[in-house]
Amino acid sequence: MGSGAQEPATTDAAGVSVEAIKANTAQLGAACVALKAQREARAVNLEPKRPGESDLGRLDSSIKKNGAFIKKLRGLGADNRQQLLAEAAKLNLSKYVSEAVAALAEVPLKTSDVPAAVDMAAALHARYPDFAASLGPAIAKVAVGGSKGAADDDRLAARRQRGALRLLPELLAAGVLADATGLLGVMKTLVTALDFSKEKESSLHNATLLGGLAKSAAPLLLGAPPEGAAVAAGSLLLPQELLHAEDLSSLPGDLAAAVAELQQQQKQLEAEMQQRYQLPPEQRSLLLKMFDRAFDCCCAELVESHKALLALDRENARAYATKGELPEGAAAEYESCRKAYEGLHRAVAAMAEALDKQLPDLAEDAFTRLDEGSAAGAAGAPGAAADAIEHIFEDPEVRAFYEQLPDLWSLLLPYYARVAATIAQAYPEVGAGLLAAVEAEFDATAAKKDLTRMGEEPRLRVARYLAELAKFRLAPPSAVLLRLKALLDDFSGPAVDAAATLVENAGRFLLRLPESKVRMENLLGVMMRLRNARNLDSRQTNAVDSAYFACRPPDKATQRRRRPPLQEYIRHLLFEVLGDGSIVEVLRKLMKLPWGEAEPYLLKCLLKVSRVRFQHIALIASLAGGLAQYHDSLGVGLVDLVLEDVRWGLDHPAQGNYQQRLAQVRLLGEAYNYMLLDSRAVFDVLYMLIGHAHDNEEAALKLDPPDDFFRIRLVIALLSTCGSYFSKGAAGRRLDRFLTFMQAYVAAKQQLPLDVEADLQDLYNQLRPRLVQFSSYAEAAAAVSDILAKEAAATASGLEPIEEEESDEEEERGGTAAAADAAAGLAGTAEDDDEDGEVGSGDGLDEYERGDEQGLAAAVDDEFEHEYSSLLQECQGRSAGPAPAAAAAAPSAAPGPSSSSSSSQQVLLQRQPQQPPYHVPRAVEAEGYDDESAAPAVTLKLLMKKGGKDDRSRELHVPANAAIAVRLMAQQQSEAAEREQIKALVLEANLRDEAEQQAAAVLAAQRTAAATGRRPYRGGSSRGHHGAWRRML
Repeated sequence: MGSGAQEPATTDAAGVSVEAIKANTAQLGAACVALKAQREARAVNLEPKRPGESDLGRLDSSIKKNGAFIKKLRGLGADNRQQLLAEAAKLNLSKYVSEAVAALAEVPLKTSDVPAAVDMAAALHARYPDFAASLGPAIAKVAVGGSKGAADDDRLAARRQRGALRLLPELLAAGVLADATGLLGVMKTLVTALDFSKEKESSLHNATLLGGLAKSAAPLLLGAPPEGAAVAAGSLLLPQELLHAEDLSSLPGDLAAAVAELQQQQKQLEAEMQQRYQLPPEQRSLLLKMFDRAFDCCCAELVESHKALLALDRENARAYATKGELPEGAAAEYESCRKAYEGLHRAVAAMAEALDKQLPDLAEDAFTRLDEGSAAGAAGAPGAAADAIEHIFEDPEVRAFYEQLPDLWSLLLPYYARVAATIAQAYPEVGAGLLAAVEAEFDATAAKKDLTRMGEEPRLRVARYLAELAKFRLAPPSAVLLRLKALLDDFSGPAVDAAATLVENAGRFLLRLPESKVRMENLLGVMMRLRNARNLDSRQTNAVDSAYFACRPPDKATQRRRRPPLQEYIRHLLFEVLGDGSIVEVLRKLMKLPWGEAEPYLLKCLLKVSRVRFQHIALIASLAGGLAQYHDSLGVGLVDLVLEDVRWGLDHPAQGNYQQRLAQVRLLGEAYNYMLLDSRAVFDVLYMLIGHAHDNEEAALKLDPPDDFFRIRLVIALLSTCGSYFSKGAAGRRLDRFLTFMQAYVAAKQQLPLDVEADLQDLYNQLRPRLVQFSSYAEAAAAVSDILAKEAAATASGLEPIEEEESDEEEERGGTAAAADAAAGLAGTAEDDDEDGEVGSGDGLDEYERGDEQGLAAAVDDEFEHEYSSLLQECQGRSAGPAPAAAAAAPSAAPGPSSSSSSSQQVLLQRQPQQPPYHVPRAVEAEGYDDESAAPAVTLKLLMKKGGKDDRSRELHVPANAAIAVRLMAQQQSEAAEREQIKALVLEANLRDEAEQQAAAVLAAQRTAAATGRRPYRGGSSRGHHGAWRRML
């Protein structure tokens, strides 16, 4: 066996195979097991052990659960069999027995679903005593078509009838139904309704049902052997004397054992067949009598249908021979008769096989003949007509010369069109007359719907002729396009072939013709959509595909772009290797590249964030952050290019690329997370997203119309990525300010889609759970105006807000980035592969940080001490000695070094809330002073900024005659007058802007109401809100 040669089977002198005997023995064993299981199940069902009322009371009897089970029961099948049986065991259906009976009776069962239905019926019969009594009549009613509702179609009703007729014999054999009264009633109804002379269609349907019933009832109820062909095959392998021989000593050992086992299995099968259930003799005799009556009636109708079909075949052949075509409707009539004959033939064959009867003798088996060809084959071709009558030409060669003609239309149509085009140059009426004749013939053949070959050939021929005339400019493009559209409107049957012929022969010409290109492209798209939607056969599908590719030949396989090895390597690392566990490996390999040559292409690849998974954009930013530790130009270049791409997307929204634009803002947010840019740049982008192009009304309506919400999606994407870091400090205040502007921008839009509104609410809840959300555009606009007014007043008064450095957020982001880097494993040892020592030879990749933070903090402390000393010397320039307060504050003014973050410290002058920036004691101010030591002192605020929340401040007393105090008081006086002037101008501008906004909103609302007749949304037109939003920005 291992060498591939088959081992010869052991046989006796008669050539009987031992393996074949064993196979038949296995078949007999399987049939025996099935009969035994059926007998045991019947015994259980005849005497079921039902639970008591107390047991049923512990089960679930709720309407909800039982109603759901009844609904599932209507879809019972082999796939949900075990699930429904388990649910039935947990429910108390005592009050829902009638509903369960109706549901089980109306299930459209297939053959494979019948065992599941029998098991379910047996389970319900074993628990509820009145179930079986109601099930028999219900199934009998469905079997005769009495349960068809008004909303049920004929196909569903027929499926239910077939399922009920399959189920009835099985339930009788399983012992669920006690007697065959229902089955006999169904048989009587179906047999009585067999009247082919009056109701031919319904009689044919009943004959089909009786054929299926005979096939399923004969083995179960009438004593026929189960799986007749398979079981009978066991007795055909051996001669009868050998099969029943008692002495097998003369046979070889293995053959004797196989025969003995077969004999034993045969005896067991016969014993089981003797014990299986059969109908009582009276009922079995009555059932057989009704089957015989139905079989005789169907056989008689089969013979008559066969004769009628042959007569119609000869009549069609004669008509074609004399007239050259079939009468209108003849082919459809022939096809209808043929289908009815085939259905009746199948039903009679099923009954004959089940009842062990012979089919009637037919002079010529039209069924077999029609299987080999269609109606067109019998009556459509000229050869068929010639075969039906006596040949006129005795000599085969002479007959071939006169009858076997070449298909000149297939051959000469392009030449005929060329000849016509040539003649039409001198005689235009020839071309016009020919076109009129071809169009008339095309319309006539398209309207006939003839499915035979005689109708198909002229239709396709004239379609090709019209296409050739169009290519020679004798037919205008509209003549072909109009007829192609009509064929696509009725894209079925012969219209499919005609449309494919037109497209295949003239489609490419019309597609390249400028005046018909657009319309032809649209019709091609319609044809391919219909091809996918309609259930076409394989021949028509291939014809449509062939026509389409004749118009649009598939492009040649584009050769893969060849890039330099370095670029291919970079693409491989970024687009294939980069992942959560490989970022360290990718970073190290990129660091080993020749940076001057690799950096431009690496930047280009990093920008193609749409090529990577959306979740991997953070890895791109992390990788860029790691590389920027050693090559600052990469981080700056990446951020600069991303900002340019974001700006370009805002300028060209019609270009689409929505996924790419979302990926770009996600990359920008991740770049902030990895400290490639600060929060000021992020907020500049946020304000650009909601305010770009709103300084011009025409540009705003074009680039950001009120019904476009993609900018909101971009803002959500950016803040969802990095907004969690804007929780405190300067960045937190910037975010609070922006969210107010954002609400005004959203309120100026039309009604948000549900998904955008949900995402926006999630963003608000994530960043500011206690955010006060405005209910209208007016409230949001008032809040924005209030912010702008306060900022203008502060600017006018010279008290601009102090721009704090971003040490807090950098500390928080640094911790996050360090955690991400540690998770990525970037703290590994670098490979020392480069001999020049530029990369891979130091502790750079081991650190993966921005530098020595402690060293930076120490340097900042030294600088602070130096500045502090200089300030004291300047302040004490005119005094005899240092002020006591200043001397006391000096030791405590310098904070210790910070090890948590790289913080910076500044000396800032800030006005306290309720006092001037300098303080003069009242007594000194009233009485004056004599010497320099008693001069009034100016109290300054010394702010020492540290990272984190540990902020300290000290008061510094400077003499009023010091240079810094004199400059401060002079500046205060000059700025006071300027503040008053600017304040007046700001108030005047605010009043003017409010008046313009109200006028624009009223005008826009009036225009919207006049144009649409609807109430303006949110108290005003969206366009009016958009105009107000532009002026606000």
